Amino acid sequence: INNIIGFIGSILFNIAAALVNFTLELNFDILNNPMIDIGWAITRDLANLGFVLFIIIIAIATILRMQQYGAKSALGKLIAVALLVNFSLVFAGVFIDFSNMLTNFFIKNAAGGDLATTLTNAFKIQNLLQVKDADAIEATVALAAKTSIGIASSFFVAAFTFMGAFSLLTLAIMFLIRLVALSILLILVPLACLFVILPETKNLWDRWWKEFLGWILFAPTA
Repeated sequence: INNIIGFIGSILFNIAAALVNFTLELNFDILNNPMIDIGWAITRDLANLGFVLFIIIIAIATILRMQQYGAKSALGKLIAVALLVNFSLVFAGVFIDFSNMLTNFFIKNAAGGDLATTLTNAFKIQNLLQVKDADAIEATVALAAKTSIGIASSFFVAAFTFMGAFSLLTLAIMFLIRLVALSILLILVPLACLFVILPETKNLWDRWWKEFLGWILFAPTA
């Protein structure tokens, strides 16, 4: 029973560790995703069209002498944001590349580049399957004690391996969520940049930046 439970747990642990590796690789390759390129190009074109609307708003605000929307306060932002929108994917890619480099730094120093194998070896799954020498146990403990030790051993093998597998599976799912979240944020970045121009819409940029920075830091922190 001990061997069967430990064997099942070790298989699940190995699968979960491999999934962590797989989802990490997907995260590292996020900038090469063609869906992001297509989606970003669409939102970039929409943002460029949005500049026309923003210029009209600024023109009307200037006529009405509304200082917060006037040409003096908003026109400079409009020019800077126009450049930022069209290079927003490169801008965001710099932060993603930095996150990937930092994450790789920790993986290479802790795992030598192969995270799944290192995690499996570090938890010493194979040692949990080792059976104690029966003669040595018989010489020191009674039959009842042996039975208790066997039951306890089986319980802790199951608990340890299944908890380890669950933890790694959770981590793999979080990396997958990070991939989806960053993909959506990269597609929306041109529109987020556009919202910087007006005070009433700047909070949308702040929300985008907070989410983006949080997911950027998640990988190296994890």
